[in-house]
Amino acid sequence: MISPHIPMCVSVSLVIDLPIGQLCSSQTSWLKQILTTEIPPKKNHCSYPFGRSNFTAGNSTTEPYLFVHQSLLAHASTVRLYRKKYQAAQKGIIGMNIYTMWLYPFTDSAEDIEATERATTFLYGWILHPLVFGDYPETMKKIAGSRLPSFSSYESELVTNAFDFIGLNHYTSLYTSNPPNTIEGPLRDFTADWATLFRGTKDAPPSAMILPGKMVDPYGLELILEYFQEKYGNLSFYILENGYGGSDGTLNDLDRIGYLTKYIESTLKEISISVMALANSRNGADVRGYSVWSFMDLYEIYSGFKTHYGLVAVEFDTEERRRQPRRSAHWYSTS
Repeated sequence: MISPHIPMCVSVSLVIDLPIGQLCSSQTSWLKQILTTEIPPKKNHCSYPFGRSNFTAGNSTTEPYLFVHQSLLAHASTVRLYRKKYQAAQKGIIGMNIYTMWLYPFTDSAEDIEATERATTFLYGWILHPLVFGDYPETMKKIAGSRLPSFSSYESELVTNAFDFIGLNHYTSLYTSNPPNTIEGPLRDFTADWATLFRGTKDAPPSAMILPGKMVDPYGLELILEYFQEKYGNLSFYILENGYGGSDGTLNDLDRIGYLTKYIESTLKEISISVMALANSRNGADVRGYSVWSFMDLYEIYSGFKTHYGLVAVEFDTEERRRQPRRSAHWYSTS
């Protein structure tokens, strides 16, 4: 059974009754899941002093924190509106979507382990801690100080439990390490605050930016689900994006089939552990659904038309934009 999900980008708009009212009132016969998108900002802001452009207006030492803060409040306001006016009649659910990857310490040194924990807190605690506990993690408050906004008592109550499920975009894992010889300057942005270097593989050069990796690590999906379960309690999850990006666009995409097989097996493993409630040290997560990325090739946020994620190939260099199902499309439809 195919169940539609409606993404709402509340991060860039005001939450008002009319659009969601029209959506919920006119589509109640089939609309069952609504999600608001919230992805922690990467280092792609424009403003001074850490922006990639020479914009003199703005302040990139605080804007990423303000962006996420306002996004959380917009999300929570949307949830409150939906629950108050539409959920009872529609019997739908509403949640938050986050981009995830599992982080492995690059070495077993105390410094790399601490950096990994710090990065995990900034990447996921930044979003989930307010949604579960009503405030930012103490680690973030200590490091970012006054640059991190605070919640009023009203806002804290508003954001707490403002979700029915958590959606995950998950593709890979990364290695993390503590940067050597860190020199603190008078100005800092959030990447300086988490003070962590990332690698897509053991042999890759370190980077302060999080870049898409190529590591095929389905166990990392299990670990991130179990981490959320241990840290934030019994949450419900949907895997909303998981897929393989090929560079050659071949129709005989055996690598994609292999990738999807492994990640679906890990998802099913977590579901089976949760359902069976096995009495061991590893608790399965409440995973409600899985979606492959993507149905057909499209413009990707990192690589444009150069990377192909689709089960269906699209010939973008032709006027007809001809579509052809890849081998993975036939495999996925019969699995």
